[in-house]
Parts: sequence; C-alpha cells; structure tokens
Amino acid sequence: QLDQSWLLPLLRDNITHTELNHFVAYFLPIAFQLQTTAENLREKGDLTNSTVLSTLQDQIWSLFPAYCSHATDISTSFKLIAKGIGTSLTKRPDLRIYLLAGLRNLISKTDDESEQQEIGKYAKNYLPLLFNLYTSEKWSASRDAVRASVFETIKRYLTITDHTLCQTFFDKSLEKTQNTETDQTTLMYLLDIILVLVPYLDAQRLELLENKLKQLFAMKDGSVKRSVLKKAYRILEELCTRSTLTIQQFIDERRSKLLLEHLLASLTKSQSALKGPQIRCISSLLDMPNNQTIPTLKQIIPQTVQCLHEINGRTRHDAYIIIIKCTRLWTTLSEKSFIDSLTDFFHFLMAGLISPHSPSMSSATLLAISRLCLEFRENLAGTIVDELISTLILVLQSKERQVVQAALSFCRVLLIIVNETTLSKYIEQLAHSLTIMREENNFTYRSKLKLILQKLIKIFGFESLRDLFPASFHPQLSYINKMHVRKERRRKGTSTIGQSVITKVDDEDEYVDDNETTFTVKPKLTIDQLLDDSDDDEQHLGRIDDDRTIATARTTASTKRRREKQSNLWIKETDDGNPIDLTEPTAARNIYATKPLTTRETEAMKKAARNKRNNSGFRTAPDGRIIIDVDDDEGNQQQEQESDDGDDLNREDIKDLMETLSLSQRAKNKRKRTFDNDDNDDDDHDDYQVNDKQSQSVHSKYRAGGGGIHRQLNQPAKQKQRPGDAYKTKRGTGGDRKLANKHDPYAYIKLDFNALNKRKRGKFKGQFEQIVGAAKRGANRGAKLGAKERYHKKNVKRLKN
Repeated sequence: QLDQSWLLPLLRDNITHTELNHFVAYFLPIAFQLQTTAENLREKGDLTNSTVLSTLQDQIWSLFPAYCSHATDISTSFKLIAKGIGTSLTKRPDLRIYLLAGLRNLISKTDDESEQQEIGKYAKNYLPLLFNLYTSEKWSASRDAVRASVFETIKRYLTITDHTLCQTFFDKSLEKTQNTETDQTTLMYLLDIILVLVPYLDAQRLELLENKLKQLFAMKDGSVKRSVLKKAYRILEELCTRSTLTIQQFIDERRSKLLLEHLLASLTKSQSALKGPQIRCISSLLDMPNNQTIPTLKQIIPQTVQCLHEINGRTRHDAYIIIIKCTRLWTTLSEKSFIDSLTDFFHFLMAGLISPHSPSMSSATLLAISRLCLEFRENLAGTIVDELISTLILVLQSKERQVVQAALSFCRVLLIIVNETTLSKYIEQLAHSLTIMREENNFTYRSKLKLILQKLIKIFGFESLRDLFPASFHPQLSYINKMHVRKERRRKGTSTIGQSVITKVDDEDEYVDDNETTFTVKPKLTIDQLLDDSDDDEQHLGRIDDDRTIATARTTASTKRRREKQSNLWIKETDDGNPIDLTEPTAARNIYATKPLTTRETEAMKKAARNKRNNSGFRTAPDGRIIIDVDDDEGNQQQEQESDDGDDLNREDIKDLMETLSLSQRAKNKRKRTFDNDDNDDDDHDDYQVNDKQSQSVHSKYRAGGGGIHRQLNQPAKQKQRPGDAYKTKRGTGGDRKLANKHDPYAYIKLDFNALNKRKRGKFKGQFEQIVGAAKRGANRGAKLGAKERYHKKNVKRLKN
C-alpha cells in the first residue's frame, strides 16, 4: 500500500513537459506489481483489498497522458513502451482510455518533426490494431466514450502517417465493405474509417469510392439501415467540401451538377436524419461558380424552405444559411439595383404563401421571410415594406394554427424593424387581425400575443391602443401598461418597491426565433466588485457603479436570513492557539451555531432580565397569577365620587385588561379545560380577590378554570370520567346496559368530510376495522359463554329429571 497515494491525483493534474522515461522506470513497475497482487487477492476471496489495489493501479495509469503532454524524450523513450502500449490496448480494456489519450497527446502536443516521425514509424502497427478495435468490438452504450476515443486517435494518427499507407488501409476497408456477409453495424464502422481516409486518397481511389456511394444510394430504404445511409452522406459531404487539391480536381463542374440534381431530387423524399448532410452538401456545391445561376437558385430555395420545420436544430440552421446565401447570390447576379433585386427575391419567396393545401409550406415561408427581414433590415425600403405588412395582416387571419404561429413570429420581427410612422398606417388593421386571431385560436398563443402587445404599448401607448382593441383585450392591456410603467420607473431610479442600482440598459430589441433558445447571461464582475459584496447591504445598495451592467439588485428576506445564519457560525480555537484541522473527525465539536457567551455576558443578561421583571407594570403572585396594584389616593377618590355604576365600569375595564394580558388565546385554553364544568356555573358573580399586604382587593368577574395559571386552586382534583363510563354495570359483571332517554351503548364515530379524501381514506377505514374487530371478538366471547351456560342448564335440567 502506498503511503503517499493521495499525491497521485495532484500529479495527474499538474505534470507536463517532463521525461517519459520517468514513468517507464518508476511508475510502470509499481503498476504491474499492484496488478499481480490484486489478482492474487481476488483469487483468495479478499475483494476489499483487491479493489483498493486496483484503484491505486488505475490512478497510476491516469498519469500516463500527463507524462505524454510535451514529453522531452520521445525519440529515446517511446520505443521502450511502444510494444507494451499495443499489447495493453488489446488485453487491458480498463486501460484503453488512458493509453489512447496518451497517444493523442504525443501526436498533437509536440512540434518537433523528428519526434512526430518517430511516432509515425509505428503507424503500421497501431492503425490496424485501432481499426480492428473500432470495427470488431461490440460496443455498448457504456463504452461509447471509449469508441469515440478510438476514432479520435485514428484521426490524429493519420495526420502523421504516410499517404501510401493510408491508401493501403482504404483498399482493405473498401474490400470489407464489398463483402456481402458484413452486417450493417460493421458496415457503418467501416464507413467511419473510410470517412477519415478521404483526404488522403488519390483520384483512382476516389472513383472507387464514388461507385460505392452510388451503390449505397441505389439501395431501397428497407435493405439498408438509416445510419449506414447517413454515414454515406457524411462521406459525400466531405467530398463536396473539396478540402484537398485532389478532391477539387475530382469534383469538377460535371460531377457537381450531377450531385446537385441528385441531392435536390432526394431531399424531399429523404428521412429527417439524412436532410442535415444533404443540406450541407448543397451549401458546399453553391460555392462553385458553375452552380451560381438564378435558375439553379430557383430550384434550391423551395427545397430548402421545407427544411425549416425539421426537428434537428443544426439542420434548420444550415437551411437558414443557404437561404441567406441564395439571397446574396440573387442580388449579385441580378442586373437591377440591390433594393430592386431584393424586392424581386421577396416576391419569388412569397409565392410559397399561395399554396392553400400546404400549411407547412406557408409557415416555413413566413419563417424564411422573417429571417431575411432581420438579415437585410437596413436595406428594406419602398413598397416592399407595405407589402410585407399587408401580407402579415392577411396571414394572421388564417385558420391554420401552424401558419398563425409563424405569422406571430413575423409580426414581432416587423414591429422591431419597421419605424413608427409606417406602422401607424396599419395599426388599426393589425389590431383587427390580432382580435380575429385570438378568437379563432382560443388563447393558444397567448404568450406570443402578450409579447406583441407589449411592443405595441411601448410604441403607441396604452391610450391609443385601448380604442383599437375590443373590451376583452382591455384587462390585459391595462396590466401590460402597468408593468411597462413600473419598468420605466425602475429604469429611471424612482421605483419605491425595493432598492435598486440603476446602470446602463440596452434598449435594443432582440428577435427570438421559435426554434431557438435565449439565455440570460450575468455580467462579469471584477475582483473589486466581488469584494464589495461582503460589505453591509446599505453600503452596497447605496454605491452606484456606472460601469456595471446590472439592472436591479435586490435583497430578499430569505437571503438576509441565510446570511445571518452563516455569519453566526463560530469556531472555537484550541488552547495552544494552533489552527483547527477541519479534516479531523473531532473538528465538528469546535463549531457552534452561535458564539458562546462569556461569564460576564451571562451575568449581565441575567441582571437585565431581573431588572426588566422588577420594572414591569405588574407583579405576580407565588402561584403565577398577575397582581394589579391600584393607587391609594385614586382608590379613595373613586370611592367618594363614583357611584355603583362606576364600580361596575371599573370591574369591566379590569376584566378587559385581564383578558388582554392573560386570556388572549382563549381558544387554546378552552381545549385545556376539563369535560365537567357544571360546578362553576354559579360563580359568575363572585369577586376575584388577591390577598397581599401591598395591594387592595379588586373586584372582577373572572373565574378560574382551565390549565396553567388559570387552574382552580384549593380544590381536590376530580377524577376524569371517560366517555361511556355511565353505561357500565354496577355489579362489574361485564357488558354495558341501556339507559332511559339515552343513546344505545354503541361506539359512535363522528362523520368527517376528510374521509372522502383518497389519501386519508385508509386512516378512517382503520377506525371502522378496529371497532368491527373488537365487536367480533366480543361476539365470539359471548357466544362461547352462552354455549357454556346453555350446556350447564341442560345438564342441571337432566339431573333434576
């Protein structure tokens, strides 16, 4: 067992630019010894120690990638462990993740060409091993990380491998794909290997690859897996990018035209998972000059617009990029001015709104127009703006929800990019369309409608909109206006709700597409601003920093309580003054929730409590009752001047005072009283007197009763009578008796509406089961006693006869 094993994670995170030979000479023998010892202990049944040693061995091997990072002796030390790495990759699956990471670091984290050549010498040994490992291993979901690591290592190793050797590997991989006995999963892995070999192929092998792709694309959908077709399109995407000079010469104008025709023909029929690579292939082919023609753009745009409703976010993003690219090419190829050519392109795109039988195409067209309006918002001018607003007013009245959803997004875009003067001409029609949309869709898109109303109130104001919308909109408009006024008041620093730190706020609106996500990013604070957070709240809120971009800083009650709780923690130091080691198990004994009081502080608190009791307005008797003193002079004046009515009023005032001081929780005291209070009914007119030398008798209608200080004194404690005791027989023979004018001696359960609750039904059901069970036991006992009695009477009667 290693005494300093806790250093291994630290070494793993900090080792770099060191000698690889140190790992080979020092750590490698320890790892092998730990492996042998762990296996022996596992065979003996000592699983605990075997697991500990295996963990130590794993931590030692985790140092290997760190030693390979910018190693200084690759040319002399790598050949010592090259064979061991290959053997361990095959026989030690638990070490593959570390060995593969080490190989990648050796390749990528060195700039010396001689060292790269030294590692490249072993490509003929490592790459076949990695290929077999990638294609032959039965990968499961738990080992996908290792499979990705193997694939990434293959890509890195090919960068320092001779191209002739790469072409040899391609020939062998392509030969395996031709084998009819190869299953679909292995074929998919082989296509992955071919994908990374594409940049290193010559023209002859590119033609062989082209024939293989044609063969795969010609297969029927049921005969080949979707994942295999996706890998084939990924290879085609790599070819269309034309990353090398050989591929650029291979993908000439003729092939690019054929590829574009094939992609456009198959895009509408393809599965959703295949449209992403196809869209990216079309985008790459558009960069070739022979495909940059207006007829070609007219073929591409409708197919691309239909991809805006795909589930995959990357596919939608690539479709938007193609539409923007086509727009720029259209304006470049057109002989008209930029604004006129842009208007012609919008007219061509609006043709997709005419198809009444395809709401999906109409909504996708609206999304495309919205994206282009944002992209070219600075160039929109003339009649195209009026046409866009008129189109919006029409599509908002559509009965197709998919179209209405896209129209609302389009409306938000126009409210951002169009000026107030232009919008004011159509505000009445727009309000009418929004009213019809709301009635038709039954508040389906109320959240988006709320955003639109917020923007309209910000532009035109509440008073102008209230007359344009019907009465059903007025409550929502009033609420939105109130929130808008409050926001403006806070922005100006005049809000009376809480305290705020007012700084610069960006008023620019932002359009959020339906298929995108918006995140709120907190501003970055400097170290000085972070240190300022530890000051008092008043100082912090009073300090205004113009450079910070925080809109509001609030302190809630829960935050205050949490801060107070954290600040009250107190750590007791040791007597010798040394700091406490918080890692020790006994460290928790020295941590207190609050700081303990010293002897002087304790005595001072006790003295203050005694003074508070002595200085209070009322004294207490030894039994806990409150004593109220009346001044002698005031008492004599009251006896001389006040009549009996005055005495009665004094008694009422004292009664109210007593109830205020002592009987404020009468509901609780009622529950504490005994069941039988009949003896106290005649005490209403008794006087409440306190016999004390320093006080006089005070009359009161208060009567003792209940518990605590309100209990009755000098009376013998009554034995509580349990419910049902009155029904017991006096002879004690068991059983109950019936009483005149009383209920039968049965167990009655009060009806409770909570018994209808499904969660509490079992609880109330148990009460009935207990009663029924007790009744059954009593009935059985009575039956047995009755049988014995009948048997005894029968025997007595027989003896008499």
